[in-house]
Amino acid sequence: MKYILPFTKTDDDGVTFIDYLGGMQTEFQGPEDYFDFLRVHKKLVSKRLLEFSGSPILHKYRWLRKYHNRVVRKQLNKKLHQEYCI
Repeated sequence: MKYILPFTKTDDDGVTFIDYLGGMQTEFQGPEDYFDFLRVHKKLVSKRLLEFSGSPILHKYRWLRKYHNRVVRKQLNKKLHQEYCI
């Protein structure tokens, strides 16, 4: 729990979750590896938003998009927001 607790966040709706996107920033060898990770995550979420359009599971991917964009805006320079946000 000592390791995980700093990576937990509470969302606007009061649900606690693991902030894996924000927490991963310090786990890579350098910033470019973190950028690659964010690119892959962006691609996955974007693809699933289209794939699950009209599905009951879509709200999960909308939450992931919101979470992803919030982390990008917090962690990255404003100049990079357009490239990395969904």
